[in-house]
Amino acid sequence: MPPKEWFDYTILGISYRKYKNLVLSYDTPTAKYVFIACLGGHMDAISRERHQLIEAGKRKWEGLYKARDKLELSHMDKKMHTAQQFEQEMYKIHKENEEHYRAKKVQLETDLQVLQQELEQVKALCLLNTEKLDYNYQVLKKRDEENIIMKSQQKRRINKLQDIVNGLRRRIVETERSSSQETTRLTEEVVRLHRNIVDIENKAGHFTQVNDSKYNQLWQLNTDTARALLDKVEYDRLVSWDNLRRDFLGDANNCCFTSCMLFSVILGRPPILSADRVIHEQLLGLEWYQPGQPLLHKTDLASYRSAMQVVAELFKDKVNQKAMNSPGAHTVQFQDEAGLLRQILQKIADNSGFLVEERLKELLAPYSERERTLIRIDNVFSVSDHYARE
Repeated sequence: MPPKEWFDYTILGISYRKYKNLVLSYDTPTAKYVFIACLGGHMDAISRERHQLIEAGKRKWEGLYKARDKLELSHMDKKMHTAQQFEQEMYKIHKENEEHYRAKKVQLETDLQVLQQELEQVKALCLLNTEKLDYNYQVLKKRDEENIIMKSQQKRRINKLQDIVNGLRRRIVETERSSSQETTRLTEEVVRLHRNIVDIENKAGHFTQVNDSKYNQLWQLNTDTARALLDKVEYDRLVSWDNLRRDFLGDANNCCFTSCMLFSVILGRPPILSADRVIHEQLLGLEWYQPGQPLLHKTDLASYRSAMQVVAELFKDKVNQKAMNSPGAHTVQFQDEAGLLRQILQKIADNSGFLVEERLKELLAPYSERERTLIRIDNVFSVSDHYARE
């Protein structure tokens, strides 16, 4: 192996084994020495280049070191300047903090004094409240004892009243039982009497109709008789006056008198009145006045009117009594009263809307009108402290 200082195998990029194989490949020593010499020249050139590169690198690094030193000096100057500024700001902040600390300390000392005063006041108030609570506790304890005594008395009284209530309930049940029996008996008696009354009224009505028929027949008979007598009297008077007219006046006015009588008959005027008018106006020369009381009809009689009024009242009472005794009368009356009560409650609910909350109106929206009315009435009574009691 040749000396290592002659060449560097790593520079050539070959290993020692390759170098040895390369040397052994030459057959003669001269070729070997030539090769070794060439190789040494190459190695020297490579060494010079290496030293040049090393020197260039040293100079480069020295420049870099100098630039680094300059940068470090500049950074040191900036850092010193920054440190001085920071120290000044710290001194200023420290001074402001000391002033703020002193002001805060004074304020806190003042607040501490105020809080100590308030604490003393609270302690005094707590002591006063403790004494009040002790007094109230004693009062409440005494009242509790009194309430216990009163409760025992009320319990004894309630037991006594409960016994009285039980006795009254038994009496009520017995009274209701006896009353129901008495009511049943009286109802049957009333029904029997009512039937008797109806029978008597029917008989009375039948007798009244018979009497009325007989009375009407008698009245008509008397009326016909009276009219026949009046016609006879009228005829006699006409005859007598006709004779007198003939004696004193002659036959001149016969035609006038006869025509007046016929005219009166045509008009439906009673002949006796026509004759009386002719006598007054033509014979006596006087003004004739129609009499104020003509022949009375049965409906003009006061007794007949009073009797008919009594009959009408009896018939009205009978109809009302039948209506009251009918099975549906009480039902109709109850329905009328229920309808009236429903209308009153509806009016109260409609006119008391200011007593009902708006939220309640929203909740009642899905319900029916009847349910809304009932709930509003209950709310109105609750607000006005009026409760319906049965």
